[in-house]
Amino acid sequence: MHATAEHLSKETYSTLDYVCDPFAVFDMDLEVNDKIFHKVHKVVLAAASPFFDTMLATENKDGDFMKIADINEEILADIIDGIYSGKITITGSNVKRLLVASTLSQIQWITNVCFEFLKNHLLPLNCLGISKLVDSCGCKELYNRCQKYILKKFIWKFGTQEHLLLFFEEIRYLVSSEIIIVDSEINVFTAILNWIKYYPGKRLIHLAVLFKYVRLPLISTKCLMNSVAAES
Repeated sequence: MHATAEHLSKETYSTLDYVCDPFAVFDMDLEVNDKIFHKVHKVVLAAASPFFDTMLATENKDGDFMKIADINEEILADIIDGIYSGKITITGSNVKRLLVASTLSQIQWITNVCFEFLKNHLLPLNCLGISKLVDSCGCKELYNRCQKYILKKFIWKFGTQEHLLLFFEEIRYLVSSEIIIVDSEINVFTAILNWIKYYPGKRLIHLAVLFKYVRLPLISTKCLMNSVAAES
């Protein structure tokens, strides 16, 4: 997915016009992992990112280099190129790291493009992971969309690593929802049982709480007995 920052402010365009001047030399080096990684213009970083603007106004006010931590070199290169060109390429392999990095550096247009990419690529196999990611990045709208998608596709999650690694509050939210879509209530019963079995020493204490959400009258006695026998 190729995206362009068509909404860049007039001030930012003015700044980019300035750096196109051959006399507007680079005045700062970005340092990543103790090595000089990228040459930039302070004024461009400040115009593109409140995060960089704050750093330049405080820690790096008179310095000629900025040390960047917690951002992968490749992702930082994509972000810097995006700042200068107003364009960014989003793929399945870089979207999560780009989202985290752009959120950290407060470059909203890149963050928004990442959200849009994830929204268009929701699948049963990735919806739980995307839900956690966008929640940590503060996108309530996409988080709510993910939650609805998860409830709709709940049956697909049985036995997956994402399902088994859910926190207690997360699986309780799923099994207690009135809008969860399953073929049979036995699927909810099985999902809870599999989740408990994955870490029985730590999760057995949640058994009674979770099973109270299972609508047992909707499960035939034979089906329930077969399921219990299979676990014996």
